[in-house]
Amino acid sequence: MPLRVKAVDQKEAVAFVPQFANERTKADADSDYQPLTLHLRRMTEREAESFREFGLRDGEVQANQEDCAQIVFAHAVKIEGLSLELTDGVVMDITDGEMLGRYRDTLPGGIKFLLVEAGMEVVRLSGLTEDEAKN
Repeated sequence: MPLRVKAVDQKEAVAFVPQFANERTKADADSDYQPLTLHLRRMTEREAESFREFGLRDGEVQANQEDCAQIVFAHAVKIEGLSLELTDGVVMDITDGEMLGRYRDTLPGGIKFLLVEAGMEVVRLSGLTEDEAKN
């Protein structure tokens, strides 16, 4: 039987509740809690290759926060439970990675930890193995 791999469906996403700000812990403790949830799309081989060229490696991903941010901006197809209060007091829901990227310059510095965690999850979901990282 030949090796079979599943094509990346550009519309398919996996719901991910991060540890960031104890969201996963809160959700586990209270079934009524609506946690921050990012719906993440896997990377295609071509997308994954472009990040490998910039030094993104599973396990070393924290060292490259910019790559993680770019991965989240491109692969978070839906975000639930994240809002941003602008300097004029207007509050807006951040609905996807693209929107998160547009408002990046107004986000607090601590958001980098969310970007790193979610970026690492996209890498994991995309099937970048330890062997691939060594190449």
